Amino acid sequence: MNSPIKMHKRNNIIRDGKSQVVKDFPKGYATSQQTKTEKIQNELPKPEVNAPSLPSEVEKDQKIFFSFDTSSYPPPLSTTDFFVTETKNTDPNLLRSSFYVIPAEPSIFQSINLPLTTVLQPFNSKALINEIENIKSVRCMECLAYVNIFTKIDDLGKYFKCNICNASVELKGIITKEDPILRFSTLDYLKKEEEIIYKPNFVDSEYFNYKFYKRPIFIFCIELTSSSITTGLFDSSLDSLESVLLNRDFSILYESIAIFIFGREIKNFCFENEEVAEYVITDDINTPFVSTSLLISLDSEFYDLKITKLFEVLRNLKSKDSISCLKNMLNVSCMLSCMTPGAITLIYMTHLGQIGDFSYLSNNITEMTSKFLNSSNSLFISSLEKTTDNPLIRLCFNCNGNYNFYKNLFELRKLLVKDVNEICLKQRGFNISIETRTSDSIRKSSVYANTSSETTLSVFISQMSDSDTVAFSFYIDESVKENTILYLQITVNFIDNFGIKKVRVFNHSFISSYKIATLYNNLCFDTIFCSFVKFLMNDTENLKKNLENIKNMLIKSLQFYRTSCSSQATSTQLVLPESIKLLPVLFQSLEKHKFIANEISYSDFRKIINFSVQKNLRFFYPRLFSLTDYFVEENLKKVNCLRLSSQNINSNEIYILENSLKIYIYVGRQVEKELIISLKIENLEDLNFYNFCTENEENENISEEAFVLKNMIKEIKECYDKEMEVVVIKQGNGQIETEFLENMVEDKLNNVGCYGDYLCDLHFKIQKW
Repeated sequence: MNSPIKMHKRNNIIRDGKSQVVKDFPKGYATSQQTKTEKIQNELPKPEVNAPSLPSEVEKDQKIFFSFDTSSYPPPLSTTDFFVTETKNTDPNLLRSSFYVIPAEPSIFQSINLPLTTVLQPFNSKALINEIENIKSVRCMECLAYVNIFTKIDDLGKYFKCNICNASVELKGIITKEDPILRFSTLDYLKKEEEIIYKPNFVDSEYFNYKFYKRPIFIFCIELTSSSITTGLFDSSLDSLESVLLNRDFSILYESIAIFIFGREIKNFCFENEEVAEYVITDDINTPFVSTSLLISLDSEFYDLKITKLFEVLRNLKSKDSISCLKNMLNVSCMLSCMTPGAITLIYMTHLGQIGDFSYLSNNITEMTSKFLNSSNSLFISSLEKTTDNPLIRLCFNCNGNYNFYKNLFELRKLLVKDVNEICLKQRGFNISIETRTSDSIRKSSVYANTSSETTLSVFISQMSDSDTVAFSFYIDESVKENTILYLQITVNFIDNFGIKKVRVFNHSFISSYKIATLYNNLCFDTIFCSFVKFLMNDTENLKKNLENIKNMLIKSLQFYRTSCSSQATSTQLVLPESIKLLPVLFQSLEKHKFIANEISYSDFRKIINFSVQKNLRFFYPRLFSLTDYFVEENLKKVNCLRLSSQNINSNEIYILENSLKIYIYVGRQVEKELIISLKIENLEDLNFYNFCTENEENENISEEAFVLKNMIKEIKECYDKEMEVVVIKQGNGQIETEFLENMVEDKLNNVGCYGDYLCDLHFKIQKW
């Protein structure tokens, strides 16, 4: 199964092409582990281990894959940029799996002890998807699966055999091999528009002057109280809102918006006869009289002039109110979104509701969640209050929204525009339902997503952006023959930003095998690690227990591989399968992370559960490189990234670290002051990097160094297609520096040993199991 192992004496690492062996752990140290004699263990020196390097593997993968054909597997890493040709499976930018060859026997699957998980990122902007009319779709009469690239058509083109349920179904028309439904593994079926969308003044039993809007809307709600004025929240909210409304990209995505100002009462601001109009919404939360006349059209003539008029009125508003009618505001938002295919509600507020609001939401969280989900409305909140448990935050994530907290006015002014732009300028799908269909031997077990609405077949989500994910875990429940092809089809029903109803169909195939080496060779460590994290974040009440369970799964899996594929290895050799040799470094970085070591807030773990495979990898093992390296290459793909250890930090250098959420610029204490000045980072505390990075690139006064730095920041942001906070840190700057050093996950952190020691401990636990 493995070729004879020959020792590479120079670095104590041997390879057989499919596994990596770390050798020469002291026998005395092994004995101390096996007898659990901690005193002996601590006295014996732990060996220095030349451990697998994640940055090296990421760099190697980027060099290997310029393009990728989906008929081969496994795919490139999630961190690799590559061109995709869909000849078989769905583009891995859209759908990734932990297994690409699956066990043909349930007992083998149980012995491997790793999750069979697919992570779907259905609206990833990196992927190109073909569109056809829904009338051309063909579905199985038995399981309702769509005819797809894997479906077998008879020679006469009159029958097809469903690849999901194996039923033979008669075709109503003739299908040829050149038909798009048989050529592409991912397709968008465009549904016919419903006539009722265009009928104004529709009247039913509950609503009068009920006009259906074809496109989703955006609802802005700003708290106006004495507290929001004194803290600066009201003015900062208006600044961020005006910035968004004057951005032409926003007016392309959304045709209509609503603006509400709420304190003791709710006021709506719109236009009537080209002038700003103000309406007071009744306090009765059950009122049906919320009209679509409250909306502002973004494609009207003299739009910029009207927005200027509107903000002149809004900036002159004053209030002495000390409380706000938040619960009424939430109900009004849902009533308005009921008249549309979907909505985003963004609320700016100082505190997360008064005692009455807290009590109301706590007692009615299920009912309120249903209102948001039934109206395809997602709630986003920007607030000055930090809390670990609040029903309003739970409501946000139940409908796949978000919660942003700002600890002071400086942070509010620095980050609010960035965060609001990220919410408002993303393309989204609304009113989403997701269904999975699998071959008989594969069964769905769990779903990981920010929603509280799920049935046996479907998952319902108010909206998803291009960065949002939903993950499904499966298990094997019956045996199949060697090399049997098994299938997975995922369908996503949604309405896009332009009001078009679509069904997006994803198709994936697996090959079955009894061969242990083949199974391990076709694992994807980044997707496995992502599934571990989603599993942990889905049940934080049992976080520590589940973390230990996952660690035991990893140990059992490595032990099974060792006995099945590397039985010739000696007792002093740690055998790591080539495909998952980087799981230990990722898992130990997970154990060391402050979110795991310390108490994690509800909003933190709900954000993490939405991460893509790439974002998840970067969050727990960030990218670190020197500015000098980037200055030479001026290309992130060519930069040599460093291992995350403080031993790689030189006080004469400037380092860049990014974790998919923030960009850290770490300035060594011995860096020349002239360089700091030329980079425009000399004013470390008051630096507004958002403005710096959005300056005109043709600015003649900018130095070459600052120009390169700005391009680097721009390139990092393009990797994630989002704005990112930039933090400048001076070496030796106390608490701020700690935030940077917490990312050195190969060092000893939070009572977890360094990476080398971790591998030693892992090896002897495998030996002992």
